[in-house]
Amino acid sequence: MLVDKSAPTLVAVGECMAELSFIAENNLSLSFAGDTYNALVYAKRCCSELNAVFFTGIGQDALSQRMQQHWKDEGVDGTSAVQISQHNAGIYLIQNDQSGERYFDYWRENSAARHMFTNPNIVFPNANMVIFSGISMGILPDDDKARLLCTLEEKQQQGAQIVFDPNYRAAMWNGLKEAQYWMNKAYELCDLALPGIDDHLAIFNHSTVDDIVNYLGEKGVEEAVIKAGKQGVYGVFNGTLACHSEFKPAPIQVDSTAAGDAFAGGYLSARLCNQSQAESIEQAEDVARLVVQHKGAIIAKSVFEHYNSTVTHTNL
Repeated sequence: MLVDKSAPTLVAVGECMAELSFIAENNLSLSFAGDTYNALVYAKRCCSELNAVFFTGIGQDALSQRMQQHWKDEGVDGTSAVQISQHNAGIYLIQNDQSGERYFDYWRENSAARHMFTNPNIVFPNANMVIFSGISMGILPDDDKARLLCTLEEKQQQGAQIVFDPNYRAAMWNGLKEAQYWMNKAYELCDLALPGIDDHLAIFNHSTVDDIVNYLGEKGVEEAVIKAGKQGVYGVFNGTLACHSEFKPAPIQVDSTAAGDAFAGGYLSARLCNQSQAESIEQAEDVARLVVQHKGAIIAKSVFEHYNSTVTHTNL
């Protein structure tokens, strides 16, 4: 894949899985998704000039091959993915209730992504910005969690901005204390954080926006966006509230699967295009509102292209 060396590079670290969802009673649809991958796709869709790179582990099974083609179709560079022949693509089944809330069943024990840092000689791509999440960490053995953070610290020292989205999933951790330990490590490292108030209540018992702001200040996080549900979205710089956007719900909510991922992609794309934090939050909210009105984590390109034709994005 050709790389525009004049454009910024966003690298996402994590797991892309085969997504199965019902389109009829006994009929399943196949797609591919994963939290940081979704964010990367939406960032690329918002800014086509962006170099979008996905770092993961990938198998050699049929689903893995289809997955890699999906990356290419989305303009995502997957050439840095670590080839792991003895493991396969992870799979999940998604079901939604009438309100759009989602429920998952996972088959990821043999996922190649769980072994992306097993080889100490991996070559991690250069980047202007790298996003990882609590899920990116949670799928890894502890030694590999440490390797991930060490790798990101090296990239940070080389000038990359490190972005962390906690995306807490209790089932991925051996108890709350383990989750808190690694989440604290991630926050201490990152330059930009995308916390949600629900995650922080579950992990740290932070029940207010002020609780989260104080925590971010203690950890030295330079920039953050706090997603606070019906309270809206709060922008934070250097431990101080900088801006607020009121809650603006989508006219309909069909599937909230990738709302946070779409928000992240819209926000990071705008920041990489040098938009202000308030402008970036506005774009992030627009993208998230669009995505929740459609089924699946990655909505149809045609839908997003229509959205792009109705708004003005800041180009590089």
